[in-house]
Amino acid sequence: MFQPIIFHITTPKIWQQFANENYFEAASLKTEGFIHTSTSAQLEATAQRYYAAENEILILHLDANKMKSKIKFEFANSVNDYFPHIFGVIEKENILQIDLVKNENRKFLWAEKTKFKI
Repeated sequence: MFQPIIFHITTPKIWQQFANENYFEAASLKTEGFIHTSTSAQLEATAQRYYAAENEILILHLDANKMKSKIKFEFANSVNDYFPHIFGVIEKENILQIDLVKNENRKFLWAEKTKFKI
């Protein structure tokens, strides 16, 4: 079940808050104790489910094998699937790539994604 590359979705505005840090963390780390991530198979549905109202999103490609924080797959009853959760911050050194994906009329333009500077 373990995936070497996992993905975290965020917005450019949230990413910018950590511009001068060597790590990134989502608000869920404080509120739920972990950061939500997805496998490649789950990514598009997750984006549509939680970020459909955003004009653009960032997709962080994470090297799960190098993460210092614990990663655990946990079951989400709402979608009947296991999702990878990171129990700590995301070290920027373990971000392999960031894609910017635009959204038009609540539909993400995956084929037109562009690289975003880490």
